[in-house]
Amino acid sequence: MRVVIVGAGSLGMVFAALLVRQGHDVVLVGRQKSKNTTQDDTGREGCAQIRLRGCIELEDSIPYTTSAPADADLLLLCTKAIDTPAQLRPLAGLAPHAVLSLQNSIHKNRYLAGAFGKERVLGGATMVSAERRTNGVVLLTSLGTTFVGAPCSAPSDLSTVAEKTAQAFAQAGFPSVVVSNIERLEWTKACFVAGGFTVAALTGLSADRFFTDSDLARVFLSLAREVAVVAAAAGHEVDDFPGLPLHSLLGLSEEEALAALRKVATRFVEAPFPAKPSMLQDLEAGRPLEVEENLGALLHEAARVGVATPRLEMAVRLIRGLASTESRVR
Repeated sequence: MRVVIVGAGSLGMVFAALLVRQGHDVVLVGRQKSKNTTQDDTGREGCAQIRLRGCIELEDSIPYTTSAPADADLLLLCTKAIDTPAQLRPLAGLAPHAVLSLQNSIHKNRYLAGAFGKERVLGGATMVSAERRTNGVVLLTSLGTTFVGAPCSAPSDLSTVAEKTAQAFAQAGFPSVVVSNIERLEWTKACFVAGGFTVAALTGLSADRFFTDSDLARVFLSLAREVAVVAAAAGHEVDDFPGLPLHSLLGLSEEEALAALRKVATRFVEAPFPAKPSMLQDLEAGRPLEVEENLGALLHEAARVGVATPRLEMAVRLIRGLASTESRVR
């Protein structure tokens, strides 16, 4: 399979390295800055050196370019969701058989459909967790499940493409699941993102720590519950998925849910490489935060469907202020 991966950050590097190891034809597309920092040790033109550490130890050279090739079986978008339309404009000449975004954003598929046509757009999300280090090193902290599926309104043959894509991911080493209602999965993850990103960014703590604190875990739950109401009003009831058992969690009493989160935290603590939410990684590294693309997009959707979200609104204002303050300090 010929795969064009847009985004030379930690997620893009992980998917590139493992797909190449499985024998797929992969090209990594990134900014010039990324090329300079991940250049092949041999100095070969048009290559990036990827060094995976953590769950998988792997080093390889990946073809690298700042402009997308002319064709691909799959275009995989692994960039931050910040200003996705602008990121897609340089790819206007690409005609992939299918496109898939692994960004955290409820609007990502809309942007892909506008750029490539909705008949090519797969839905998806991933629980893979990785941290970008120096000199091209990426610490892979978790090979969580990657979900792929065709949107409900997609042509029937796109479901076959989703199955083939998930199979390719699985063979490369990513636990993968084909989901029949991918919009429901994406909204389910959005609920976790709303709670997890907010608490992590505002406290500087990873989930293994804030899930064990009753006050912080209650904040996570309250935000997840609020966004779940928005999802239902938008026609996407949340559900249970591997690693994302949100329907069951929100069906518990408050004390039962807190106990369940403490069990999740125990598994995180026992993991050999504890994972940090990506927004916390970005905050610590001084990178722009995906506030509007994640939490702000949920606010807009809540307004559209007429659902009040006071907790989410406060979270957005706090993180906007935090991001603004951090940028001025730096």
